[in-house]
Amino acid sequence: MIFQAFTYIIISYIIGSGGLRQIVISWVPITHMKVACERIQKFIQIKPVARSIQRTKDPNTAVLLEAVAFSWSAFDTSQAVKPIASTLTTAILKGSHSHGPVLRDISLEVKRGILVGICGPVGCGKSSLFHGLLGQIYSNGGTFQMRGMLAYVPQQAWLINATVRDNICFGEPYIPERYNEVVTVCNLSYDFTILSGGDQCVIGERGSTMSGGQRQRINLARAVYSNRDILLLDDPLSAVDARVGAAIFDKCIYGYLRQKGMTVFLISGQIQYLEECDQILVLKGGTIVQRGTHGQLLKEEKSVYWEMVQAMKKARKGMEDAAAAKTSQPTAVTPAPAAVALIEEEQKAVGTGDAEEQGKGTIKFATYKRYIKAAGPYWFTGIVFFAFATNMALNTFSGWWLSFWLKSAAIKENVTQSDGSYQVQSYIILQAENAWYPIVYGSIILIVVTIFVLRSYGYAKVTLGAAAKLHVDLLACIMNATTRFFDTTSAGRILNRLCKDVDEVDSQIPFVSEIFIQNGLYCFFAVIQIAIVFPWILIAVFILVIVFLCLSKCFRCGVRDFKRLENLTTSPVLSLAASTVNGLSTIHAYGKYTDLITRYDGFVDDNTFPIFCFHCAIRWLGVRLDFLTICLSVITALLVVLLPEGSIQPADAGLALSYCIQLSGLFQYSVRLALETEGRFTSVERVIEYIDKVPQEVDGKDVVEVNKEWPPEGQLELKEVVMRYNSALPTALKGMSFVALPRERVGIVGRTGSGKSSIASALFRLVEIEGGSVYIDGQDIKNIPIRSLRSRLSIIPQDPVLFAGTLRYNLDPFDFYPDNEIWEALTRVNLGDTISQLGDGLEYMVESNGANFSVGERQLICMARALLRKSKILFMDEATASIDSRTDALLQDTIRTAFSNCTLLTVAHRLNTVLSYDKILVVGNGKALEYDTPAKLVAKSDSVFSQMLAASLNAAH
Repeated sequence: MIFQAFTYIIISYIIGSGGLRQIVISWVPITHMKVACERIQKFIQIKPVARSIQRTKDPNTAVLLEAVAFSWSAFDTSQAVKPIASTLTTAILKGSHSHGPVLRDISLEVKRGILVGICGPVGCGKSSLFHGLLGQIYSNGGTFQMRGMLAYVPQQAWLINATVRDNICFGEPYIPERYNEVVTVCNLSYDFTILSGGDQCVIGERGSTMSGGQRQRINLARAVYSNRDILLLDDPLSAVDARVGAAIFDKCIYGYLRQKGMTVFLISGQIQYLEECDQILVLKGGTIVQRGTHGQLLKEEKSVYWEMVQAMKKARKGMEDAAAAKTSQPTAVTPAPAAVALIEEEQKAVGTGDAEEQGKGTIKFATYKRYIKAAGPYWFTGIVFFAFATNMALNTFSGWWLSFWLKSAAIKENVTQSDGSYQVQSYIILQAENAWYPIVYGSIILIVVTIFVLRSYGYAKVTLGAAAKLHVDLLACIMNATTRFFDTTSAGRILNRLCKDVDEVDSQIPFVSEIFIQNGLYCFFAVIQIAIVFPWILIAVFILVIVFLCLSKCFRCGVRDFKRLENLTTSPVLSLAASTVNGLSTIHAYGKYTDLITRYDGFVDDNTFPIFCFHCAIRWLGVRLDFLTICLSVITALLVVLLPEGSIQPADAGLALSYCIQLSGLFQYSVRLALETEGRFTSVERVIEYIDKVPQEVDGKDVVEVNKEWPPEGQLELKEVVMRYNSALPTALKGMSFVALPRERVGIVGRTGSGKSSIASALFRLVEIEGGSVYIDGQDIKNIPIRSLRSRLSIIPQDPVLFAGTLRYNLDPFDFYPDNEIWEALTRVNLGDTISQLGDGLEYMVESNGANFSVGERQLICMARALLRKSKILFMDEATASIDSRTDALLQDTIRTAFSNCTLLTVAHRLNTVLSYDKILVVGNGKALEYDTPAKLVAKSDSVFSQMLAASLNAAH
């Protein structure tokens, strides 16, 4: 009867912990697996359709299109749909906000070896035409023929995190002679002399070590080096100044490529380049409205091209009139040594980032303490742990009480005979004096269940609180990090912390640690129970504990470091995935799928190896721990058998044996969970590392909050400003001084690397200055809270930034302005008609990074956002670089009127855009070389500005 009772307990334990509990535990991963499988199934069911582009019959014809329509989404099924790229590629590359065809009735015939210029207003479909030729969007109807392989230079340069040479070769074999020719014609030779390591300089993620012009020239060099038959160049000269642009066009596009007999399509809004093209295509509203040579198109007065030329002539005339005011001819323009030095400094300032550090040694107690502190008050966490201990103590006590009950109860045996065999059935006789035993037993079980429910709630509250607090702190530290942190840290590392490590803290650590605490305490109390029955077993326990400690000592280090390696090697996987998505159009154009997949496979192998080793180490320890627990069970069973008869009660023996059987699997599982918990706490360690070590933007000690009307006038003064990007690097601004009066328009010009953008960094306190002062309306900005300062200023960056959400959210994220003001701003930047045709209007959904708008449209949306804010100081950094000359001329009129009440600072490569400004600031070597009105600067034949103006005029001609 006694052993039957404990047999029932053991069987119930096996069913509960080994069966039902595992079913409940496995439900969550099964659900995750189901969702993941469904998503993977959708992905692998995408059928990449072979490109429906035919080969031209005439060997002298490079491209032939007849009445072809292109769309980013599939055409109606009633039409003859010809998807020429995978749905995945189309979804990622989608760059048009039109639900129908973005290009209609496209017909053109391009002979081999000619230069075709493409122009048109913002959003007319120029880039979409390139994606159509690349086979990345759907085509429908007509004839689509092509002869030769394609190379592509996107409007926004894309680089891989590798050396400059690797980016140029891009998987092609390195041929020194050809490589040197390409580098020369793409005007990169000089850059290699100032880059650390030359063409072996490692480009950071997103090309962070390069200027915008350098990134675009490397992309151009990649296309030229590929030696393809047809080159698609999407406005590659807008990111460089006039002198460099003219040199690249003459040596590379019009010279080298023509000599090689390559067919070149060039998108550009600069007439001086279109004049040299053999054929010009003018797009408007998704169709080709004009075609011919420059001379032929000029004969069509009042046409789109004619208006663009007139706008350019007007700008050129303004430059010529300004240049005519000089007293003598300027000397030739050569790169200033000061500019060279500053380029070197900026290259070093950005850097490629330090290698991600791997933690070493055991998880420090401070890490556990920090986690517990994040969970809430210590007393509450203590109560939860006490509930765990009480719950497990009562659980084991219930077994002891059962044995005590069985020892005290009267047993009645009933012997029956059947077929010559005897069966003995035992019954507990419930007498009056021991009737309270089952009541106590039942009460214990009820208390155990009640405490279990309460401590489960408390534990969930503690772990969720810790996870939420660490997540919020991590997100806050990243949001408040300095710009240098983002320049030197890959997106993959940040995503790794925010995704994988946070997921470990959110879900894995609570799950694993709960089972560990519960089972560990149960094992502890079970050993005490066995020791009470067999005190001699403590000797065996002591020996086994020593063996266990020796095993765990050599095992813990491996498990912990395998987990750290897993966390560390996840970052390159995420970085490459993000980079690949951003550059998918380039990868598709060059057909470099295999190279990228091979590289990705290498990163995945590096990541999965420590994962595999981690689980192998867990199993290795499990086998040895099972052996230890079996030894304990054998010793207990031998003691039950070998001890003299009567020296131990049957109930005590049954209790000891039942706990030994339970411990046989539970002990090794608990130890495994303990070490796995320690391994997973490396994620907590990594999260805390970011919270504590990521450099933060902080306000000064004497900050004073400003009122809502600040700044009232908008006067800006930089006084002997000294700034460097890093304490170990040379200064980027070296005593920069100038004063911009209220409502004054200041044009900022200078050669590449002169320090123009560093002025914005100092103004917006993206980098704290180390000397001098910046005053706004007489108030030092270091005494103004950073958030307040930036909220009162506006900037339109060269690379426009849009967020996923509605168009209204991107223009007015805080709902400050009524609809009529938003529409007025859109109309003033020439986007009113475009947005009104979308159907959803201001509620139209903008995709991440504004992918469903062209680059020019994104810049206009950013300008509309600045118009709405009505800031007293506005900084424009090449805000119209991707806009055609006609639209640019209209926007300049808008800037003069709409921003007439604010102080405007404009960084410009196109000097004609700032000739009408009140002041010109010429920057060189981090200093203000010249600062005066345009007329006075032009009048001086030896001024830097007059020389730059002459260079721009020469390039324009």
